[in-house]
Amino acid sequence: MEALAQLSQAMACHQQRQWPQARALYEAVLAAQPLHPGALHLLGMLEHQAGCHARAAALLQQAADLNPRDPDLHDLLGCALKGLRRWDEALAAFDAAMALDPARAETWCNRANAFKHMDRLEAAVSSYRRALELDPASPLPRTNLGTVLEALGRLDEAVACHEAAIALAPEHPRAHHNLAFTLLLRGDYARGWREFEWRWKYEEGDCLLRHFPQPLWLGDAPVAGRTVLLHIEQGMGDMIQLARFVPQVAALGARVVLEVHPPLRGLLQQVPGADQVLALGDPLPAFDLQCPVFSLPLALGIGLDNIPASGGYLRAEPARVAQWAQRLGPQVRPRIGIAWSGSTVHADDRHRSIPLAPFLAGLPEGFDYVSLQPVVREPDRP
Repeated sequence: MEALAQLSQAMACHQQRQWPQARALYEAVLAAQPLHPGALHLLGMLEHQAGCHARAAALLQQAADLNPRDPDLHDLLGCALKGLRRWDEALAAFDAAMALDPARAETWCNRANAFKHMDRLEAAVSSYRRALELDPASPLPRTNLGTVLEALGRLDEAVACHEAAIALAPEHPRAHHNLAFTLLLRGDYARGWREFEWRWKYEEGDCLLRHFPQPLWLGDAPVAGRTVLLHIEQGMGDMIQLARFVPQVAALGARVVLEVHPPLRGLLQQVPGADQVLALGDPLPAFDLQCPVFSLPLALGIGLDNIPASGGYLRAEPARVAQWAQRLGPQVRPRIGIAWSGSTVHADDRHRSIPLAPFLAGLPEGFDYVSLQPVVREPDRP
């Protein structure tokens, strides 16, 4: 009876997202009954939700061994294994769930997600379509199908999928977010940048949400004679690219305060039009309006015909130019700096990084190449 009461209390805490309390109660049940199938199942679910996929998989495998006829257990086990990138095992778990209940739309969708991460895109399309046949009112598999069609270059079909998902759920952040990327890729900047404002409601995004009392500027108010803060929201590469819009804001008559990542301050304080360049964490001066940098294309009405792309906007600090000239020695041929891999923990690293050997093999002759790679992976060291 005590275990039943603890399990009930744990489930209540779990539903209220009081995870430490729920975890402790599940652990107490398992301490008394190590093979309690309900506690194994629910603690495995909690660990998966918390991102502890290895422990989740171990717990859920135990639960599935004890209760092999439960399709929900196999489905959840597949999701935990997918979190560990153990793709073949994840697919086997999803197949086990579907063998028990072939009409589980959620499992077909999870299976499609695994195929997508494995770059088996046509298989992902087939699984998403089956999920939609089973649950045509669900927006999530519809917009997920759109992302795969986008990766296949079928952009009009992808837009139609995202729009259909939004028709089913007008406030669905992921569908709007996905639609934004497909529209931008298709060159429809007017709609794409508007849809991209949904990124603030997309919980799985990586935007740095800031709360300022000053009004958000999206091009809807005059800025002449006013101070505008352009602030960080995503990565350093994004900041470098978006700094190209600073001169256009200044050209509207604004005094521009640009906030950047600390390592970029030396580089970006050379950007034309920036009256003051601060590193994230520095005290902010008084300002009238504020704009996250990825909203600048919307505020400035940027389309394919007016992207600032001529003349360059980045200038190295003269002292560093002299320092590197001394370090590299006399220049004989044009120099090109190269970087070939990003963060290993990035969800899309397989599409952002390349092994060094094939990268070097594709470089043209007649130049001197300088590595700008901050971290060199072991396979690239030779």
